[in-house]
Amino acid sequence: MMSNSTDDGLLNTTQLAGCVDDTLVPYVSQIFTDDLDTGTRVLYAFAIASALINLVLYLVRVNRDRPPYDDPSLFKTNLVLVALPMVISISSLCGVIVPRSLVLVGLVQNVYFSFCIARFLSIMVRLLGHRDQLVKKLSGTRMELGRAVPGFGICCAPCCARPAFKSSHLIVLAYCIYQYCILQPLISFLAAVLYDNGNYIEGYVSKYDAYIYLKCLQVASMLLAFYCVTLIRLMVEPILTNYYVGRKFLVLKTAMLMLNLQSLLFGILARADVIKCNMHFSKAAQSSYYLGFALIFEMLPLCCFTVFLAYPFSDKLDRHTPVQRESVSELSKSDVGAATVQQDDDVV
Repeated sequence: MMSNSTDDGLLNTTQLAGCVDDTLVPYVSQIFTDDLDTGTRVLYAFAIASALINLVLYLVRVNRDRPPYDDPSLFKTNLVLVALPMVISISSLCGVIVPRSLVLVGLVQNVYFSFCIARFLSIMVRLLGHRDQLVKKLSGTRMELGRAVPGFGICCAPCCARPAFKSSHLIVLAYCIYQYCILQPLISFLAAVLYDNGNYIEGYVSKYDAYIYLKCLQVASMLLAFYCVTLIRLMVEPILTNYYVGRKFLVLKTAMLMLNLQSLLFGILARADVIKCNMHFSKAAQSSYYLGFALIFEMLPLCCFTVFLAYPFSDKLDRHTPVQRESVSELSKSDVGAATVQQDDDVV
């Protein structure tokens, strides 16, 4: 049943012939043993250090960024969005230390990311004043249906229509984005239920397992939301020049691709026997194990970009966008005019 002992570069283990047990996911006590090789110890040390650096960068950002903002909710929303790489990094670290928690880790990551997408959309509307003012500002703006296609924007743009933006378009775009915010947590919760029943194995690509079906649904939902957010970003970016919309959107887009498409890629590699099993991990569990380490190290540069470029410290950021200045100015003039009329009425 057992083949010769081999070193897969991560753990000194004994290879299972043909990966018989595709549901094999180890306990913590089976990984952290006295014979754990030096390479794995170093890998875990770097992973812990990377996650801690993410946490420190976020805490520094929180300490440096203080109110007042024109809109206090802007400060809170910024902190929620800035925390995204840190949340993914620390949750992934929990997943590689406790592999049997991978489904729960996925649930946490998808719920938090869905919340970030919803907050990003709401902050775009709030920075433009409110929904009616957003429609007014964007009225007549051409929607770049071709440019918003992921990966094919340049070649598809000349072939697609460019309809003028209307209020009905905003409703459709909002629904298409919020479906992701609702569907992703539900899929993750369903995955946790099926995992407990033995019908879902994270990273296991098989027609008899629910993973591939839920993952395809997840990716389809992600691509639709990604397309709609891109459409909104293309329209509001020229207006919200001081809010670094393009950089903030790049953070969300990168995290979205890493969480969804990258996990599907690792599952396919395991299915193609590129990722091997060992005495502790099945191929599916090994692919999720590698994905966890990949996410931890990928989040470090993304966190640096998020903290220093996408969400600069408030002392370097002009908190008044052109739209906000205009709104404040118009409001002030209307208040002064109303006060003048009231004063004249009192005199009469």
